[in-house]
Amino acid sequence: MRKTLDMIDRFSVAAYVWIIKILKYLLSLIGIIWLLERYSNITVILYIRSLFSIFDAADLVKLDLPWWSFGAIDHLNEYLEPISDKAVVLEWGSGASTVWLARRSAKTYSIEHDIEWAETTKQLISDYKNVKLITIPPDTKIDMFEAQYISNKPGHRGLNFKSYVNAINEIDEKFDLIAIDGRCKSACLKLAVSKLKPNGIVLFDDSKRNRNQKALLESGLMIKRYKGMTPGLPYFKYETAVLIPNDTVTVL
Repeated sequence: MRKTLDMIDRFSVAAYVWIIKILKYLLSLIGIIWLLERYSNITVILYIRSLFSIFDAADLVKLDLPWWSFGAIDHLNEYLEPISDKAVVLEWGSGASTVWLARRSAKTYSIEHDIEWAETTKQLISDYKNVKLITIPPDTKIDMFEAQYISNKPGHRGLNFKSYVNAINEIDEKFDLIAIDGRCKSACLKLAVSKLKPNGIVLFDDSKRNRNQKALLESGLMIKRYKGMTPGLPYFKYETAVLIPNDTVTVL
């Protein structure tokens, strides 16, 4: 039953993406896409334009957008702007966000588990010399005492991401920002906290999921939850959290 539901879900997503691509092509012919880009300095219009970028990392790079909620993007922009010439950042999960971070930092580390997707990211970052892409695929070896590293995501169920998660410990740096947007997010967060600079912050994407709440609350950081418009997504329930030094939880 689970495999059947996974197949239905993947088919639905693929159908939606296919429809959006056709619609984008048709709207391009009559100048609507150009018009949206012309006024993309307005957040709502930029959001509408981004709806035609679903699963299109190159198009998100063109729009200078990572796949996080707009509220979180604004928070990070404000945080990184005054320190961009010296900021050291790290992310789990590469893509359009890698370029976005590279444009706003002195040094960007990106840890990716998907070998094929890493090749796409390499093309996106080819003009950015301040990025180090680290590709660590999951292991098929399962240890019953390492459940925090075992994925339950369709397509990755049963795979062990221990080496992927612990890759941060192989980097001799402290970070101004750590973005968690890959696999085993809770396990990543536990390691991220100790690798932050004194005023460093964490971005935790898709923070609404129940399985991540315990790790978020136990992080010892203030949680700012940003819900609402998110590039590429036609609904407003998505949430990205930004964690900063403190102990208060707020919803924005």
